[in-house]
Amino acid sequence: MEVKNGYKQTEAGIIPNDWIVKSIGELSTDMLQGINTAVDIPEYVVDGIPMLKANNIIDGIVNFQSADHISHKTYKKYTERYRLKKDDFLFSNIGARLGTGSLLTEDIICTFAWNVMRIIPNKKLVTPRYLACLMNSPSLYKQIKNNESGSGIGFVPKNILQGLLISLPASIEEQTAIATALSDADALISSLEKLIAKKHNIKQGAMQRLLQPKEGWEVKKLGEVASLHRENIATSHTPEVVYPYFSLPAFDENKMPVFEVGKNILSGKYVVPQNSILISKLNPRIPRIWMPEIVPNNSIASTEFLIFVPKPLITREYLFTFCCTPSFSTQMELSTTGTTGSHQRVNPNDAMKIEILFPADKVVQMEISSIFSEMNQEVSALEAKLEKYKQIKQGMMQQLLTGKIRLL
Repeated sequence: MEVKNGYKQTEAGIIPNDWIVKSIGELSTDMLQGINTAVDIPEYVVDGIPMLKANNIIDGIVNFQSADHISHKTYKKYTERYRLKKDDFLFSNIGARLGTGSLLTEDIICTFAWNVMRIIPNKKLVTPRYLACLMNSPSLYKQIKNNESGSGIGFVPKNILQGLLISLPASIEEQTAIATALSDADALISSLEKLIAKKHNIKQGAMQRLLQPKEGWEVKKLGEVASLHRENIATSHTPEVVYPYFSLPAFDENKMPVFEVGKNILSGKYVVPQNSILISKLNPRIPRIWMPEIVPNNSIASTEFLIFVPKPLITREYLFTFCCTPSFSTQMELSTTGTTGSHQRVNPNDAMKIEILFPADKVVQMEISSIFSEMNQEVSALEAKLEKYKQIKQGMMQQLLTGKIRLL
């Protein structure tokens, strides 16, 4: 590959001439795995010293609110190396969150557990904020995954992590400029996430008020207000004819499933009715529900779905609205069979006994579902905007942390 003027080829790739390549070990003055709480069992208390674990340091934020607390007596047993300080980078190098971490930006008395690696920045070479950007960059994440060990819980040994190479500006001023730009992007993303959370809370409060029983409201079993379409197709069905296919692996929360091509021997009884609501049998604590605007002709659905068709007593829109409430979620969870986790499924016959609260007047039903729909659209638009901002930030990291775009 031709190297353009002003750049050079290095072990870490093509970088500007005035950039340097260093290992993570060189960019730190100390790296230390946290307390092994399975061996050195701490005394946990309600109000004490926070002990940070991998789930407390994800997505660039140190979350003290969800942290476990240990007694002052336990904390005093630990040496200075286990006592965190401002500007330490806390890195998850074991488990599901392998390859992410957060910078400790304030002085709070706290310690850390075995699935967190404390990295103290070498401030002669790198600013703490810039090191945090590097440690959470796509390029380093790729290196970490390529060097992952362990057959079950993945991890990266300390000696391997220390040897991973990173390119960076030699100038502290340029590091600061890059870190500031990425920090501004993070702030924008964070503010949007808070707004979305606020909108969700407003929606929940509004739905609680709207769905409080009033005069003229009724309570009936789900089986009384909707029929269950029982003719689903197993994914292993013999291939013959091509049909649109609703498949759960492409189904995420309340988002539309991706249409896949399913090949099956079909008769008319298998076709998903036009006026359907699809509900996943999996993870009933957070039901995944979809009300397609248009059901494609001759669509079929896998056995992972419950397919309900509203009866004349209730509008499809209102039934969908009620299915999105905490009351419905709780009842769905009580309608399960099997053990916890991936083996747990909603029992269709028990689901038909779920109580549905609704106004007898269909005009009122439509008014309530219309308010719910408008709120959903507002949240969906904000979530789409958030995803766009996250993609922009990823693009910024790829350009700024490789020197393809210079800020100084």
